[in-house]
Amino acid sequence: MKKTALISILATLSLLSGCIESTTLLDLKRDGSGQIVVRECFSPQITQMMEGMGGMFAGMAESEQPAEKADIFQDMIEGNIADFGPGVELVKSKRITNKQGWKGYEATYAFKDVNQLTVTIGDSDQDGAEEDAEVEEEDNSPQFTFQFSAGDPAVLKIIPAPMDEPESGQSEAGAEEAMAEQMGNDMMAGMGAMMGPMLQGMKLAFIVRVEDDIKQSNAAHRSEKHPNVVTVMYMPVDKMIGNPEAMKILQSDDKDSLARIEKMNIPGLKLEDPGKTIEIEF
Repeated sequence: MKKTALISILATLSLLSGCIESTTLLDLKRDGSGQIVVRECFSPQITQMMEGMGGMFAGMAESEQPAEKADIFQDMIEGNIADFGPGVELVKSKRITNKQGWKGYEATYAFKDVNQLTVTIGDSDQDGAEEDAEVEEEDNSPQFTFQFSAGDPAVLKIIPAPMDEPESGQSEAGAEEAMAEQMGNDMMAGMGAMMGPMLQGMKLAFIVRVEDDIKQSNAAHRSEKHPNVVTVMYMPVDKMIGNPEAMKILQSDDKDSLARIEKMNIPGLKLEDPGKTIEIEF
């Protein structure tokens, strides 16, 4: 059974021995150019794993000199450039530490035309990811493209990638299959409750900020404090995975699952309808 994009992200990340805090900010000017700022921090478990792998490969080098400590985030920073699409350049980057003490990076990229841009959330470029075509095809991380027209007002359209539909014939499943699926849902809900503490601090966010105040938008999550900002997605994943009812909804193939989760009043959760194109006039 195919899952929604959100379910795919949660399933993948929940298999890791740690967490990620990821924020992507798209800053758009009136001429369609702008910048993307990516901040990603990783829990000590993930950082130690990446440092260990980097040290292992550095130690294999044929040199009598001590190997320099690998920059475990540089491949991610450079890999983002190709993922964003043509005309994107790295402006600057730095290593950061968040409030929880997690290590990570902040990278700023410039783009000339937002119409050529693709933004994928929660999909840090990892070594070897491209080598597995099957995994690449099954990657369902939330992805967005854009349509922009200059003028007064300027208009930006944020277009989510289509969601996977349930496989044909799924609704005709027999009683045994339905029972097995329910058992799987209950098991995943239980796992989610156990993993909640381990995934503490795990968050994913995508924010869009335009150059001038927004004149009109169909976005559900506009900032009251900042009239030029829309939150496309903010997912406190630790609170979602630790909620048994939310886990059951995530395991269903209901196309309305995201709307149902948002109505559960999970603290801080903000999700736009994955089937809706967001329009911003500014």
